[in-house]
Amino acid sequence: MKKNKNAGQKTENRKKIVVATAIVLVAICAGLAVLIYGGKANVGGEVGESLPEDFPKNTVIGQSDVKGSFLTTLNIDSGHYLLVLNEKGEIVKYKKTGGNNSDGSGRCSGFQQQERNGFFYFERTNNTSSSTAAADIVLLDEKMVEEKRIRYLPGEKTLYKDITLAVDSHDAIVFDKDNYIVATSLLEEPGNLPTEGKLKNERNATVEYIEEVENGKVKWEFKSSDHPEFYEYKMDKTSGRDHFSIDYMDYMHFNSMTVDPKDGNLLVSFRNQCSIVKLNRKNGDVMWIMGGKGDEFNLDEKSRFQCQHSISFTDEGNLLMYDNRIEGTKSRILELEVDEDNKRVHVVKSIGLDVDTVNWGMVQKISSDIYLVDEGETTDLDHKGGFYELSGKTGRKVMSVTYEKPGQAYLVHKWRKSK
Repeated sequence: MKKNKNAGQKTENRKKIVVATAIVLVAICAGLAVLIYGGKANVGGEVGESLPEDFPKNTVIGQSDVKGSFLTTLNIDSGHYLLVLNEKGEIVKYKKTGGNNSDGSGRCSGFQQQERNGFFYFERTNNTSSSTAAADIVLLDEKMVEEKRIRYLPGEKTLYKDITLAVDSHDAIVFDKDNYIVATSLLEEPGNLPTEGKLKNERNATVEYIEEVENGKVKWEFKSSDHPEFYEYKMDKTSGRDHFSIDYMDYMHFNSMTVDPKDGNLLVSFRNQCSIVKLNRKNGDVMWIMGGKGDEFNLDEKSRFQCQHSISFTDEGNLLMYDNRIEGTKSRILELEVDEDNKRVHVVKSIGLDVDTVNWGMVQKISSDIYLVDEGETTDLDHKGGFYELSGKTGRKVMSVTYEKPGQAYLVHKWRKSK
């Protein structure tokens, strides 16, 4: 009996080895790894305690060939986290941020690098002002240690003069701790709304503010209600809902901005205008409008965009964006060569995606051929989100991270130290 028992154990062990080997081979052949966020990871450069048990089991397929780390966030029951992932999609560093409050404060998003040194992210605050923005910008040094918090500093145009305001967490540009460009929005009764047409009964509007601060002083400030033409340029419907039917008119809806490397001025994306507006960084004046009803570039069917997000300039000097294309067409990556002198554009690349992105969406060109993509919130109820690297030549995914649960993070960025 003892001999038979040993023989049975050996047979069982062999079976386990065969099964384990088969699983490993399948995983290797498919390039598939399921990450269980447990064990230890680096916190601010030091080894920290084990990650919480409720960290999600995200799925990683492939590996990035572009050197650099992924910066993203995680908001779950046990807390709010900044994550640094390597090219294999493995967490190599994390930092726990604010508390987990029932009102949503402490939630983090938009983790990215400063233009010169260090990092920053947005942390949601318990905002009680009449601003629709509700975040602080938290500046971190290169070891992810908090250095400073930024709020909107009232300028000459700002309605409220005696308090700092929460910032809009869609985007910001931080050159360093003393020089940055931020946005906020206030619910106001502008007093210059049109008296005729569809807007004749409107009184309240979300007024967008953008400012640049250097050494504690506002260098310039943009206020959307100073430009009444934008009321008329508001698109009637975006993302399937009529923004005239809510308590205030969300006629601009800032969502991203980028500095033009050619002249240093600022390009700003306004979702509900379906346009990109160039602002002069000396005085905040409008230089031109691309797209939407106020388009000055004569965009055609191929170059026209709608409800766009995530504008940036590529290393080649082209204008890149995530084109949501809300009405009846799939979203896409759109790369444009812009001729400002003649007010013309040329489509360099248009990559169709197999999703209808209603909100958010992000793209970053991280090499001459590879685009980093976050599809945001789509019309597919089963869409869990995540991010991936896409080849512009083949249209195929090179590497992807799929979240276990939807809504884990808002945006991802590739950290290239040479930035």
